Amino acid sequence: MTTHRSAFRALIYRNFLALGLSIPLVALPLFGLWVHRFLKDYRTGVYAVAFVVILAMVMHVGIFRVRGGAMRLVSAALRGAVAGYVAGVVGYLVLVLVIPDGAATLGRTVTRDGSVSVLLIASFPLVLGGWLYGALVGVTAEWLRSRAEALLSR
Repeated sequence: MTTHRSAFRALIYRNFLALGLSIPLVALPLFGLWVHRFLKDYRTGVYAVAFVVILAMVMHVGIFRVRGGAMRLVSAALRGAVAGYVAGVVGYLVLVLVIPDGAATLGRTVTRDGSVSVLLIASFPLVLGGWLYGALVGVTAEWLRSRAEALLSR
């Protein structure tokens, strides 16, 4: 009897975890609409897909596994914001590599402008709100994980 119960609990936990990890992918159309305000044509899709896939991979690796405590959701939000920012920078670099002659243009710009161009690249995810999206995903995933653990502890 306990074997069936523990198998059922593991199934519930895995389903909640899968739901938490799929949040970035489910919200892709909404994120794509937001990004489309800033980027036009095919670049919207390239950036949004690269960003969301990178964010989902970071979540899957386990960065969002927050230990207990009163600041659990705040910690998940901070980790999500950092992950969203990093995913935004990497998504921007993927976007530049997809544009025809983008890598050469990026190299010339960084060589010519130096730290100013690096600062602009670093500020790109701040403007697009990747940090906010990551924070929301982190909090939601942590909340789902805590609900699953509460369900399993009964």
